[in-house]
Amino acid sequence: VNGFSGLYIPAFPKNYRLLQPIDYLISKAYMNVVKPDLVHETYYQFHSASPKSCPTVVTAYDLIHERFHENFRIRDTTTLRKRASLRRAQHVIAISESTRRDYMEYFNVAPEKISTVLLGNSFPIAKNTRPTTKAPTLQPYILFVGGRRGYKNFARVVQAFFTKIGR
Repeated sequence: VNGFSGLYIPAFPKNYRLLQPIDYLISKAYMNVVKPDLVHETYYQFHSASPKSCPTVVTAYDLIHERFHENFRIRDTTTLRKRASLRRAQHVIAISESTRRDYMEYFNVAPEKISTVLLGNSFPIAKNTRPTTKAPTLQPYILFVGGRRGYKNFARVVQAFFTKIGR
């Protein structure tokens, strides 16, 4: 879809743990150049690449690692990374009211620090429609948090959005 811009960074190989420190350093250098007003962390990390003065928001997905810890490796660090991300975030976005309650209970997140923002859309998806190539205006807009590979059905989300706003 035309009208969107950004920096394309190719995906790392599937087993990229060894490259994570390099990714962190590149991200930190990039953040110091662009000086963002706000950083939205979409997954849990021990350290933020954003400048210390920049407020952060983190998305809270679920407590799978905490509720079903026996299904993960003993050295899995997801819960520790969640705690670190939640501690430094100025605000937390929960993907459901249930997730919001779980994070308040399990991680002691203050109610005023966490909001529920549901995933998905609230309008029916029309069949056999195609998005236009006309560039969108500033509003309405869409925030899609996630990978754009096939399993997230990103193309269909964009198609539904543009169909809904009549573009």
